[in-house]
Amino acid sequence: ELSRLGGTSAGYPIPVSKDLLAAVSRARVLSKGTGGAFDVTSGTLSALWREAFGRERLPSEDAVADAAARVGWSFMHIDEDRSEVLFDVEGMRLDMGAFGKGWIADAALAVLAGQGCPASLVEIGGDIAIGDPPPGRAGWSIGVALDETGPSQTVVLSNCGVATSGDAEQHLEVDGARYSHLFDPRTGWAIAVPRAACVVAVDAATADALASAVCVLGPVAGRSLLANWSDARLLAAELE
Repeated sequence: ELSRLGGTSAGYPIPVSKDLLAAVSRARVLSKGTGGAFDVTSGTLSALWREAFGRERLPSEDAVADAAARVGWSFMHIDEDRSEVLFDVEGMRLDMGAFGKGWIADAALAVLAGQGCPASLVEIGGDIAIGDPPPGRAGWSIGVALDETGPSQTVVLSNCGVATSGDAEQHLEVDGARYSHLFDPRTGWAIAVPRAACVVAVDAATADALASAVCVLGPVAGRSLLANWSDARLLAAELE
């Protein structure tokens, strides 16, 4: 269903299921709240950079500019009453890459709680949705790791979400320069400095999007974003 939304004509409402509508609506709220540092409409850029990583070479400036012109959360409109999505720009595509795993983890945790298992934890690719503490404990012990060397600290948490974003596992090296798989949706270009962030928030979907946004924004703007975001904080970061 998400794929069918890609490349559709601008100005025409597209019917979607209630499940997808809920996910897209929440992702749009997070896109707006991060000022576009996380942007659910960045599908054209995601496809471009996946191709660049596969070919092990940077995309052209023209290709980046063309893809970036089709990105912008404000160009996507949602009609919740009709369960429809509409794009203002031709060829826009959605990308759930910095949101979807957290969203699914939250949904799985809700199912477990609804079945009488509120003391549960769900982990999907590093994004963690955390429920009530295990019996007799203050919370779940979560190791915080920004690279492949292992956890740098352990925190005890409950009823929240945790996500880590960075380029430790996914990056591209071209002519001695290292480019992250994370890109700035506002410019279209991959991050070319080492950055990683681990964020705890009210749920895993929010933590997922905020961790990516902090890496895009950098040390000053990234920390400022979280300082002004209720129910979210930075657990660890390597930002330049």
